[in-house]
Amino acid sequence: RGGGCNIYVSKLPAEASSVPALSAHFGQFGEVVKVKLLPHGDALVLFASPAQAASAVRTETHLVCGAQARVSYAHKQHVPAHVQQQQLQQQQQQMQMQMQ
Repeated sequence: RGGGCNIYVSKLPAEASSVPALSAHFGQFGEVVKVKLLPHGDALVLFASPAQAASAVRTETHLVCGAQARVSYAHKQHVPAHVQQQQLQQQQQQMQMQMQ
């Protein structure tokens, strides 16, 4: 992965919990590489650079489809356990391949 940076978005109402709505809103802060919808009105938004993510996090009010969302840097606890497990398995496979 390059120098991208994830932000964690929470408190999204159903109408704002879509990839197009989040891409459009956060696109004003920079290049949105990927949006991953999570359960309970949460999402992860991957920006192309940490500076773009910082710009989004520094902005106090985020109105997505007319509803206010909370935004913070994404930390490991925001990533679902099964995704963490997949990432760990991929890292282990890469390490094994490098050792061969």
